[in-house]
Amino acid sequence: MKKVGRQASCNGRTYDAAIVNRHIAPRHTSNMASICIEKTANNPPDKMKIIRISAPGKVILFGEHAVVYGKLAVAGALNIRTLATLTFLTDTEQADPAAAVRLVLEDLPDTRIWSESDVSTIREKLKSSPENVDIVCDFLGYSLEDSSTKELAVLAALYLVVALSLEEKCGGKNSAGINETEMIPENLLKGVEIKVNSFLPIGAGLGSSAAYSVCLAAVLLTHFKIIPPPSIRTGNTADLAEQDSNDENRDIIFLTWGKHDLDLINKWAYRAERIIHGKPSGIDNTVSTYGGVVCFQDGQIELKEFDLTLRLLLTNTNVSRSTKRLVETVRRKRDENADIYDLILSAIDSISRKSLAILETSDSCENLEQFIDLNQKLLEALGVSHPSISKICEITSRYNLSSKLTGAGGGGCVITLLPDTAGPEVIADICGEMNQLGFECHVTDLSRFGVQREL
Repeated sequence: MKKVGRQASCNGRTYDAAIVNRHIAPRHTSNMASICIEKTANNPPDKMKIIRISAPGKVILFGEHAVVYGKLAVAGALNIRTLATLTFLTDTEQADPAAAVRLVLEDLPDTRIWSESDVSTIREKLKSSPENVDIVCDFLGYSLEDSSTKELAVLAALYLVVALSLEEKCGGKNSAGINETEMIPENLLKGVEIKVNSFLPIGAGLGSSAAYSVCLAAVLLTHFKIIPPPSIRTGNTADLAEQDSNDENRDIIFLTWGKHDLDLINKWAYRAERIIHGKPSGIDNTVSTYGGVVCFQDGQIELKEFDLTLRLLLTNTNVSRSTKRLVETVRRKRDENADIYDLILSAIDSISRKSLAILETSDSCENLEQFIDLNQKLLEALGVSHPSISKICEITSRYNLSSKLTGAGGGGCVITLLPDTAGPEVIADICGEMNQLGFECHVTDLSRFGVQREL
């Protein structure tokens, strides 16, 4: 969000500040990021089969670094989303009739095309060893250890496409009322275009790879009919005429799945995350799949219910950092002065627990402000802050707002709590100051919903 007089820009488009505030106001259940995505897409012809899936990012609210030592951490689904669109074309509708699968990664950017022969070759090899990612690596000429972010994204996508095509789809119920399964016909792997774009910055600790993995898993599971169409309404329809008077009024409906199907999406998303990250905790894909608030401690992940609307200003410092190096720095300091640093880590744990109780039971975010400030001070004591983070905290404190780093620190992103009293003019002023310093701002909120299909 950038200041333009009394206007603000979101995803490269300019809106009146009052409209932006209306879309992110408490208890508004539509997804602003998803709405902006929808606005930039042309309406496809009816003859095309199209599946549009979005998934949220992740933000760590409390407990960074302390979680490494067995303390509680709290994360939430960030209402900035990644979108995957699958279009299934007939022979006459394809631009390239020889293409079986076309993958378009708009943010990296990259485009890959695989023929029917390519897909069949991998399918035959994966049939006897469906979890053997090395088969796909060999086909692409990649190495899991030495590949770039772009290459790993391509690898994860191709693996999911072929591996899921070997699964069984739901064939409905037989005369006895028992669910039957059917093998997925190979013609579902002909003329498929998968396009992915995202509003999540890559490498900023906001779960961009997990949202990508969840979107891919959900769109392919839906396409192959391994899971049924979603039926649970997740939000109000959104009137898009406010944002672009050139578009016709049309409503977007957001739907999600029940737990059984979400579990399957999460399972396959985790497989993709393992390709991209090696040994992920599973936290990011869990948050992106189910939405809401997630607690994690000692390797255990627990979903939490919450009703509190939490508006956030997310500021990207654009300062790169090494999570591994920052974790090692804290570990070294703790090894040298365990008695002191254990007290800091325990205090962070207490903050996480008290904040979680507020999220679960309160209808106001005001009581969180003191814990955000305290958590930031303790993270500074651990040595994981950065001058850019301190500058953001200084700016927001002048507006009586509370901020803290999120994730590993050392740069990355900062979250600022936006109470109801923080109106669009105040937010625009803050973002204007941030932009002048080279920071990028996004007004968002926590999403109670994870992966969803947009109709």
